[in-house]
Amino acid sequence: MKVKITNVKLLIVMIMIMVSCKNETEVLNIDATVDPPLKGVDVQESTLGYEAMGRSESDCHFEYEGELGPDHWANLCSGVWSDCAGNTQSPVNIVTSNTRENDDLDELYLGYKNSYVSILNNGHTVQFTYSPGSYSYLNGKKYELKQFHFHTESEHTVNGKHYPMEVHFVHKDVNSSNLAVVGVFFVEGRENKVLAQFMNTIPTHAGDTYDSNYIYNAKEFFRYSDEDTFEEYYTYGGSLTTPPCSEIVTWYVLKEPLQASASQIENIRNAEHENNRPTQPLNGRVVEVSED
Repeated sequence: MKVKITNVKLLIVMIMIMVSCKNETEVLNIDATVDPPLKGVDVQESTLGYEAMGRSESDCHFEYEGELGPDHWANLCSGVWSDCAGNTQSPVNIVTSNTRENDDLDELYLGYKNSYVSILNNGHTVQFTYSPGSYSYLNGKKYELKQFHFHTESEHTVNGKHYPMEVHFVHKDVNSSNLAVVGVFFVEGRENKVLAQFMNTIPTHAGDTYDSNYIYNAKEFFRYSDEDTFEEYYTYGGSLTTPPCSEIVTWYVLKEPLQASASQIENIRNAEHENNRPTQPLNGRVVEVSED
């Protein structure tokens, strides 16, 4: 009889061990399904979304005319774009007689390397995202080229004159969040060899993209120059020309325009439509000009 009791006790102990192991296994399986912590991501921004932040997607949509046009940008997106009503906004009208020559301005060095093709029509412009690793020295500071995009017609004006198109090469300071944008005008003339490579692949509808392993170099835009440096330009402190209009941009507008054929300019205009913000008041700023 004592043996039977012992056997029963042993059986109970074995059952308890099995249950315990089963529970532990279940807990381990549950833990194994938990995603690791997000790294390098603002969790609040990534999980809340527009609605939880007190604004909707429609609040954060802008256009170039009407109720969502430039005159209203500062009031859209629940006030997040309030910088659009700031005092150092871009673009500006460059009045050549009012510029100030600065002999201390350095040459602009555009150190563009090859890039794969990545083109986005974001509904406001045709944007070429540039492969990492292209560094420029703009007035002595090091920047990395992030992307370039087009405006038709030009956003900056010279003595009140618009050019049919303007390209913006957007660079980020390697040591801060500040930006430097090199603006270059286009005039109608001979076919542009860089643009000719993409006329049949430019996305024509908002949200469309085109990506390929084709290699090109943005420096080919500047075939008129035998060097990577540019001496003649206008410069001033300003902002992004689209919302949120952040006032973190140093602008470098080259004096020498590029050329593109009338059909090339028209093709880009058809893809992005008119997308030039009106010129903004200088509000005491002075546009400096490099020494000729």
